Amino acid sequence: MRNNVNDIVWMFGFGLLGYILKRFDYPIAPIILGLILSTLFESNFRRAVMLEGSIPAIFTGILQSPTSIFLFALIIFLMITQTGMYKNWRKKLGAKLEERRGATRPALPGICQRIFFREKCKGQMMLPNLPGLVSKGLV
Repeated sequence: MRNNVNDIVWMFGFGLLGYILKRFDYPIAPIILGLILSTLFESNFRRAVMLEGSIPAIFTGILQSPTSIFLFALIIFLMITQTGMYKNWRKKLGAKLEERRGATRPALPGICQRIFFREKCKGQMMLPNLPGLVSKGLV
């Protein structure tokens, strides 16, 4: 101990940070991974800026090859699809499609749809429900 007030402030600060992380169930593994990889990222980012000359030149360099454009677009797409706003939009869109599909699907006389063919339809031709089979992993 150096008997320094700054040490006590840092101790309380990190204690408060630990309490907040534990209180709101933040996982520890990504934080440790970020602490370990941050020095590697910083040194390589500095090297890239020095090679390219500026930060915007790094991103224009990414967009020169078709492979890098595809991978960059894939990364952006994957990041967007993991947001809560996108997931809520997909859920609402799925509900609207199910509602629309159920309301406008015409009844076909003489055809009976069953997923597992367990129930017999009286005098009707059996037609498999392919989307149901795909969603259950049977096709």
